[in-house]
Amino acid sequence: MTTSTHNELAAAQQDEYESIAAIFPDEFTLHSQDPINYSILLVPPSASDGEVYTARSHLWPCERLRLKVNYPPTYPDDTVPNFGITNCKGEESVLHDFQLLALLNHLNSTAEAEIGMPSVLSCYYAAIDFFETGGLVQAGLSLLSDDCLSSILAYLATSKEAIDAVSEALPIFASVAKTDTVWKELCRIRWREKWGFEKRWQRAVNDFMDQYEPQSRTTSQYFWHDRYQFEERDGTRTSTSVEELCSMTFQCYQWFDTTGLLRQSDHMRDVMPTGLGKDCGSIVRFFHNGLFSYVIKERECPSGAYTFSVDGEAISMNGLRLRTHRLPSWGWEMTSDLMVMRSINDEGGNNLGGLWDDLISCMTLQQRPDWITTTLGMYPYNYREIPEDADLMSLLPW
Repeated sequence: MTTSTHNELAAAQQDEYESIAAIFPDEFTLHSQDPINYSILLVPPSASDGEVYTARSHLWPCERLRLKVNYPPTYPDDTVPNFGITNCKGEESVLHDFQLLALLNHLNSTAEAEIGMPSVLSCYYAAIDFFETGGLVQAGLSLLSDDCLSSILAYLATSKEAIDAVSEALPIFASVAKTDTVWKELCRIRWREKWGFEKRWQRAVNDFMDQYEPQSRTTSQYFWHDRYQFEERDGTRTSTSVEELCSMTFQCYQWFDTTGLLRQSDHMRDVMPTGLGKDCGSIVRFFHNGLFSYVIKERECPSGAYTFSVDGEAISMNGLRLRTHRLPSWGWEMTSDLMVMRSINDEGGNNLGGLWDDLISCMTLQQRPDWITTTLGMYPYNYREIPEDADLMSLLPW
């Protein structure tokens, strides 16, 4: 190294430590000028009112630390500062070896990214960021195997959003964020709230068993993650098939209860009651021979006279065309101008509870417009009970 280069580097080093001293007058301590050796107290970010910010203090060590800095002769041209961590007394810190190593590696990576120019200020803020983003916690977790990390994440994550949040806060979990241990449990939690849980779960388990040989089932990484994504998409699918339709059971209601209208006294027969939630509901099942049956009050009607066909997103039952939809529960809904059908669980457990709450809970009386002169049934009426839904109120015939 030439004398000229040596002098330039020495001047750059002195300029930097003097700048650091000016920026952190209370935290800076100069230990030696030749060679340059100093330390800076690491202080958590301050709140706007000047008080020490403590909301994330659990991420910091229990004692205050100092960042020690000394300059190699060729810094900053082709090397980085030498860093160390001590407590305020200049003694060895309470950090575990693996935590200290993780912090120093973080500082060196920051300095190496800025080699050729002064980097201590950047490294100071990198140290602050290390603590603020859970670096100590992640350093401890780095000692755990992937299986242990997967088990921890499976316990913590109760939703896809929770997995993303944990992985963002503690990036060490990102490496196991798609493993089967995590997503199998998440599938169970997610699907348990949906229609058809038992069948959906059993299908997935069977597919997993068929796809992987026994010796490779413990090393399968992404089956349950991919299955979760598939079921999320499938839960919005509106086209069906005869085979799928025959595997389901439906509860069916007429939109309006014409029989209930007839039971009203002549002078009070002015409101068409809703058919939703009434005893007139029926259970409908479809068969592979193109027939369907329905059960009213535990009395099954013969299926021989009732035929159906499937055309993608529409079902035809004895010539009556029903449109298919999917509910937020992933259950199926089929509607026509006269009736509505929803799939129910025929596998035990919670079956019909709450199935119709979204419609029954928002009932209103709709007045018949003057321009409508004919109504359902033999008696005219001026009002009808109907869910307060703009589409239903405009589309269902009077």
